Amino acid sequence: MAISFITEIELLCYDVKDEEKRSIKKFLDSIDIYYPDSEISINSADIRKKTGLKLPDAIICAQSHRNNFILATADKEILKNKNSIKVINPFEQME
Repeated sequence: MAISFITEIELLCYDVKDEEKRSIKKFLDSIDIYYPDSEISINSADIRKKTGLKLPDAIICAQSHRNNFILATADKEILKNKNSIKVINPFEQME
């Protein structure tokens, strides 16, 4: 399992109790976290221009695409772009 550094930041922003903070930290320590480089920056800008996604979402999509991952998200704006991004809604898979 891997996540973007954007997702890492989002998880760290939650105002939660100490026990939950420890659980989040343990989770983050157990997975790969992808950070951007210049190729990701360029691809993020391209995705943002083509799709109109918010910049953090474009970065996540660029990182997913570059690593040939399937992006699992419930984000409606990202899911609208299924044709240009390998993406699944994990909640649809449960139905």
